[in-house]
Amino acid sequence: MIKGARKRTELPALPAIPKDIVETIHSKLFETLRDKFSLMDTLGNCWIDEELKKIPLPTNMRSMNFSTKPIIRGQRVPLDNPDAKVIRPFIHWMDEHGCEDLDLSVTFVGEKVSDVLSFSNLKVGKSVHSGDVRHRRGPCAEYIDIDIQDALNGGYKYAVIDVRNFNGGGLSSLETSFGIMEREHPESNKTWLPETISNCQSLESTSSNTLIAIIDLETKEYIMLDIDSSGFVTARSDFKNTLKVIQQYAELPKVSVYDLVLLHVEGRGKQVTLDENIDTFFKYEDFSYSYEETGKLMGV
Repeated sequence: MIKGARKRTELPALPAIPKDIVETIHSKLFETLRDKFSLMDTLGNCWIDEELKKIPLPTNMRSMNFSTKPIIRGQRVPLDNPDAKVIRPFIHWMDEHGCEDLDLSVTFVGEKVSDVLSFSNLKVGKSVHSGDVRHRRGPCAEYIDIDIQDALNGGYKYAVIDVRNFNGGGLSSLETSFGIMEREHPESNKTWLPETISNCQSLESTSSNTLIAIIDLETKEYIMLDIDSSGFVTARSDFKNTLKVIQQYAELPKVSVYDLVLLHVEGRGKQVTLDENIDTFFKYEDFSYSYEETGKLMGV
């Protein structure tokens, strides 16, 4: 990701560096960081939360949209309501002149099956789209109800949420918000209760297409993306790019906040279990919705 960019830049293919050289470079880098951290104040006995392995080191955060819960791109976040049976992503926008056409879509992907739920295909199993809203003056909205268990029964593991401007203009050209609701059951209604909204963000990209998040249906976790896609106006025509995004972000990060914390602990403390006396806790909740603490450990 180039500094300030909102999507990955593909680099030319180069001959692979021998594995032993790569490992030597990695070990020297980590050794240098560990030595640097050892000069800082001691941490004593430390407990490190294994869940920190799900948080990538924050990079390029200036390109992220404003969100009620600042989350690092690629971070896995559990559902606020573990008993939720339906996830409802929605978009809301203001169409001042009645000439806008935003589309909310969900791409379902499994090992052997895939499908796209959108304005042109309003139902996948028991998951449903609210219907296409276009060229309607005033406040507008679309939502999709994702039936988690039904999608799993259909062989799907991931659901990728995206928003596209069918007219081709940037999402920043109009007042647009995206949110996610966690619900006990699917229900068509005109009143959406704020207490079921788990996160909400403004969409301020100059691109017409933004991939919002991947939902891991098996683990009931969001993998936050907020990255721009290519110029295709429909999710179905952009399926290959969506698959690439899943491959890039579905696995645990190669370098995580856990790895950074471990370098600090190895350099100026001792890692212990919860059964021992602990001087310093590194908990998931202290790092999950704020990258300020991570920034301190990075020397930012």
